[in-house]
Amino acid sequence: TTPYHPSSNGLVEKLNGILKAVLTAHVNGNRKNWDILLPYAVSAYNATPHTSTEYAPYYLLYGIDYRQPIDNKLNVRNWSLMSTVEDMESNEIRELRVAREIALENIFDKAQYNVEKLSKRRIIPEISESQYVMLYNAPLRMKTKALWSPWEGPYVVIKRMGLNTYDIALVSDPLIRKVVNIEKLRVTYPRIEEDIVIDLVTLY
Repeated sequence: TTPYHPSSNGLVEKLNGILKAVLTAHVNGNRKNWDILLPYAVSAYNATPHTSTEYAPYYLLYGIDYRQPIDNKLNVRNWSLMSTVEDMESNEIRELRVAREIALENIFDKAQYNVEKLSKRRIIPEISESQYVMLYNAPLRMKTKALWSPWEGPYVVIKRMGLNTYDIALVSDPLIRKVVNIEKLRVTYPRIEEDIVIDLVTLY
């Protein structure tokens, strides 16, 4: 993923957001016991069916339902229905194979739905090669932000790396190059006295 752009790794950020919400609801007043509660939050996450797969992560990984001590006392699943251990294992393998196939189909369907929903309301701008841009620099912790601009540059676009990522070089020092997300770029136009020509061929 590109630096300072965690949203480009959506799966990790989604998981972090869920765990953060669970911990926020259960931490004590000084919020210092989150590390003690973290294993319980992860356990709850693994045992809960997901909206995308419609299965719990624990089941898709191990092929059995997540069991807690209370489940053993209540005898939630009756293993005596299976005549032998071999029958039980083969049945579990078949169920797991079917569940993973269904989960994969559900993921594709959910992803397609999200793409169509997002594309209706979001327009991704395009930046051409050799175009000048300004780069948004993550704000630093400082006492005052007076007279401080979050934009640095100008940079020049060398090439497009992916759908939303670009390879850029600093105009004043072309050896300084970065790969950044398009959301951190803003098109700019250099002043006449800063009309600097960069040989893009040598930078490839």
